[in-house]
Amino acid sequence: MPGIPANITIAGRTPATIKGRVAPLINTLASARGGFRASGPDAPEFTVSKTDTSITALITNGYGAESYESRAGSGAWSAGLTVSGLTAETAYAMQVRGINSDGTGLAASVSITTNAPYNSVGVIFSESFDDQPDWVSPLGVFRATEATIPDGWFSTRAFPKWAPSTGHPDRHEAIEILASNADKSRSGIGKSFVSYRDCNDPGQSYWNSESMLTKYFPDGHSQIYAEFWIRFGPNWTRENITGSPMPYSKLFRVSSWRGNGSEYKAFSDGNLGPMALWIHNTSAYGMRMGIDLRGGPHSDNYQFVAGDLPDLGGFIVSGSNGDLNMSFKNSLSGMAKDGGYPSIPDRVNGGFITPSSGDIEHDNVFGPGDAWTKMAFFVKMNSAPGVTDGEYRQWLNDEQVLFSTQIPWIRPSATEDENAKWNIVAIGGNDLFQTYPNADRREEWYSIDDLVVRDSIPENLL
Repeated sequence: MPGIPANITIAGRTPATIKGRVAPLINTLASARGGFRASGPDAPEFTVSKTDTSITALITNGYGAESYESRAGSGAWSAGLTVSGLTAETAYAMQVRGINSDGTGLAASVSITTNAPYNSVGVIFSESFDDQPDWVSPLGVFRATEATIPDGWFSTRAFPKWAPSTGHPDRHEAIEILASNADKSRSGIGKSFVSYRDCNDPGQSYWNSESMLTKYFPDGHSQIYAEFWIRFGPNWTRENITGSPMPYSKLFRVSSWRGNGSEYKAFSDGNLGPMALWIHNTSAYGMRMGIDLRGGPHSDNYQFVAGDLPDLGGFIVSGSNGDLNMSFKNSLSGMAKDGGYPSIPDRVNGGFITPSSGDIEHDNVFGPGDAWTKMAFFVKMNSAPGVTDGEYRQWLNDEQVLFSTQIPWIRPSATEDENAKWNIVAIGGNDLFQTYPNADRREEWYSIDDLVVRDSIPENLL
């Protein structure tokens, strides 16, 4: 067997001697790494989510990576897990590599074809936030006719606990849309909706912080589909802490509003209903699939009662008032588009979340670090009061994870001329967050970007 040449020098360094034989030295410093085995993490495992012009990697096993670089084909490597500016209906090799304190690791590649050109037919509202002027929410409730709020939006509701407006200048207001938050946008160079939830001691305010930005469609729609991307900050409380109340944050809602009075007031003396809310909550059982389904007509019968709602997959709904706290590994049988169990990647352990998975926490579903997750929702009003043909559907990274086609959104007590249509979409929400002492003045952020609202489900999800 021929020996290893003794006269090889790489990047100005001398060869190494291994068991008396001279071997070439491979320098893994960034300046000399090109083409050689990196010293960082092993090649990551990932799945992908795609649009017509972008591909986003969803890490299922990072092998110790602290951050990532990605590229499509032979393009330049860029920080993050999303590659944008691609051509529709084109095949790409999506490549991702991890980075940690040891250096940049090996790349993994997945072949993927971008979606057909984006069909704007059916889009009734979209928002990337990039073109919005810098804006920070004022304390209180304001409509566009009363104060400066983001262009194209109807109103905002912001009640922080720890913020400059409440006497804490070293904290943040409830909502920020700022160029200085570019690191919190999906592209890394634009803007996004950044919301802060605040924690206070148990026994004080029940819903202790609020941050809502609301879009109103005066004519209403019989059905609405909405999608957006969400990322949770690095200090987000990802697990339930024993001995403290369950962290509970409402992050998105679509509803029907009477059109007079307050668009934020519900229950029997309010003007809202039906409504569907998506909730982030963790309990002693781990990360939960939280949704609240509310009935109508407006203000009346706001909460469903026993027998109104059908069972959802493996989750028994009978007796529920519409507040559903479901398991990602035990409650979703039959909820996938093909009638099976949804293929939700386990973004910590690899593979998919199944009934045999171990404990499921926030990072298993939404990913660690700076991971982005695509959420989507669809609601369809029932055809007449009391008729059980209304719909609710939900997707996570384009995988259908929940659906029902038997929801009586408008209750039997409604009159035939009750004009209830879906006309409110709101991002952000209110928080029941009582995990840390007041002395910490704890605030945690999440970011929402690239919101699209349509009057129908996109073809790629049907």
